[in-house]
Amino acid sequence: MILLTLLACTSDDTAAADPGALFVGGGFACLLEDGTATCQFLDAREFDYGQAAPPEQGWTTLALGFGTACGLRPDGTARCWGWNASGQADVPAGEWTKIAIGNEHGCGLRPDASIACWGANYGGETVPPSGSYSDVAVYSNDSVGIATAEGTLDTWGYHVGQDSHTAAPDGSFRTVEGLGAACALDAAGALSCWGSPDYGITAPPVGTGYTAVTVGVFHACALNPAREAVCWGDDTYGQISTTPAGVWHSIDAGRALTCGVRDDASIECWGCYGEGDEYCKWGTPVVPEGTAR
Repeated sequence: MILLTLLACTSDDTAAADPGALFVGGGFACLLEDGTATCQFLDAREFDYGQAAPPEQGWTTLALGFGTACGLRPDGTARCWGWNASGQADVPAGEWTKIAIGNEHGCGLRPDASIACWGANYGGETVPPSGSYSDVAVYSNDSVGIATAEGTLDTWGYHVGQDSHTAAPDGSFRTVEGLGAACALDAAGALSCWGSPDYGITAPPVGTGYTAVTVGVFHACALNPAREAVCWGDDTYGQISTTPAGVWHSIDAGRALTCGVRDDASIECWGCYGEGDEYCKWGTPVVPEGTAR
């Protein structure tokens, strides 16, 4: 699942104009400004399931998965659209405080801090434990929540307990994100990642002070204390080696790409399956050819 938003704080007490929040999915992205979502494809190898065509507007935040997108309305209700082969777009009725959508399932936080999930259920990923949670994420065919009282990680799903995937770490954490694997930040801003070790996501950089983390399928990125993007994992499509320098307002990772918003509201993306100047450029949509899944 791709995170709802990554916002870095400044020390200035005067609030600057919000440059908008950019959300990245499998190979598409949406910019949310004043409740209006503008979406486009960035990778030509994606299938078009309608995920880049929001059916309505007036959102408070978004969540983008492989080929599915979801939005929260001001009243807390949600709607999902796009790929729905396993019911991952059939978000349950009622109010939510966060939605996380991945490949074939999604999970969300209710106002009472409980978790509910929907979509494919290959190994219990849509059957969350009871209890109170402060955050939730989905990754691969698994799910994770942060217990409100202790900050510990509870995981459930197909790969949990399997030797092929590393287990969630012990400790207390404040935020969690996922897609191909999962990563969490503790109170000191240190990173911990787990799940599939295939692409190197589970070996994050050491250190503290990271302010946000975002996880794609093949790679992950975080904002360091200077609000610079630090990425790790597979670099087949340049998602690590072509990371732009400088300060970011927010970043979000997708399948094999990452996009970021600068403080001046300019947008840059890097990575992508496609080759050529037309790929991975916000404002230059590509026509999906349908070979990535």
